[in-house]
Amino acid sequence: MTGYELHQSKYLRPRRRKDIDHWRWQGWAHHVAIWQDAAWMFLTPKTGWRLFVSDQKKLMVYHGSAWVVLADANPHHSLEALSIQATTTATQRLAVQSHTILWTSISQSDDATGGIVHVLNKNAASQDNGLVFQNNYKPHLSMGCFGSNDFKISRIDEAGAHQDRLTLDSQSGILSSPTLPRFDAVLNYDYPLKENVWQRVPVNESKYNDQLCFDAEANQFRAPSAGTYFFSANVFLNNMDAVEQSCQIRFDCPLEGERASSLRVLSDLKSHSSATLSTQSLASLEEGDTVALQAQCAQTGATLLAGATGFLGFKIG
Repeated sequence: MTGYELHQSKYLRPRRRKDIDHWRWQGWAHHVAIWQDAAWMFLTPKTGWRLFVSDQKKLMVYHGSAWVVLADANPHHSLEALSIQATTTATQRLAVQSHTILWTSISQSDDATGGIVHVLNKNAASQDNGLVFQNNYKPHLSMGCFGSNDFKISRIDEAGAHQDRLTLDSQSGILSSPTLPRFDAVLNYDYPLKENVWQRVPVNESKYNDQLCFDAEANQFRAPSAGTYFFSANVFLNNMDAVEQSCQIRFDCPLEGERASSLRVLSDLKSHSSATLSTQSLASLEEGDTVALQAQCAQTGATLLAGATGFLGFKIG
């Protein structure tokens, strides 16, 4: 038997008191003794039972063969590890398995602020602190200060490498998205337009092409994910015809309304002269939707000039 009094008339083993018949306890090792109705009753403990030993301020647990001290009931006691239906390791000293976890503040009535702050501290800027999200113990997303003091939201690839998607600079406070879908492409040769027919402008050389969202061979942008995108285009027209003519440009978008809103018209392109025509537009796209730049002239003789005709776009939401 262990030598601890539990509470009032509940014992693991009685104190040396004259009013208790110690001989009645023989053979009841590790049992819980309760004095009730002028008689002793003994409870057989089960694995996981916990008892608070009031006189020694000890929290004990029965592990199947004996009672052991779980921790000193002292608010300043430091545990080496704590597990709740999970397994701790040398580096993972807190492990919890639960459907939900609640962190709640101490109320102001108890001389507290009424708020709660969760602090993650690391020893050096080059080290990590943050949260990692897993699926079946396989990480796929992270957020925090990994490898620096900049806050990052990152995708974790199959090899475990973090691919930063959103970064908040700890010094400047500037928010950036290094892998945002964006492109900037130009036409690198003079392209003559046919008479009175919409033609895809063959912008074929990309200066920027993050996530390979622009297809230079097909001369079009393809949305890698659903969202709102901004597009801008500039064409430089050279009218070699002997008569004045009109020209127009637009974005070939999936929605007719977006296509119409991007339409820009130059109605008086003088003969043997040049002019610039520009357009900008927002488009709501689904993954896989395509957008291209189109141009049309009323008559033959107009040419789109290389280097000055371009098409760019990027995701904004």
